[in-house]
Amino acid sequence: MNGQQVELISLDDKFDAKLAAENAKLIDQGVVALFFNRGTPPDQAILPLLTEHKIALIARIHRRDDLPQPGASLGFNVRATYQKESERAVRHLAWWA
Repeated sequence: MNGQQVELISLDDKFDAKLAAENAKLIDQGVVALFFNRGTPPDQAILPLLTEHKIALIARIHRRDDLPQPGASLGFNVRATYQKESERAVRHLAWWA
């Protein structure tokens, strides 16, 4: 970043919200972003920390429409939500009908 080296620290939250929040405490060590968070419970656990510290979550896999979303500049999803995928599938199937 800006000519600096980037260090990748890999932690496993085991799909456990409490552990995800513990892992997200890397924010206090000066991380510039979190990467590849997966699932609703871990997302719910770390979103308040991301919002508070204005840390980006890159390549998140979060597919529910009803959870609070961080600002557009903070969250970068990998996949569409379930609702958007379903809408697209129905449009595609309707085209074949």
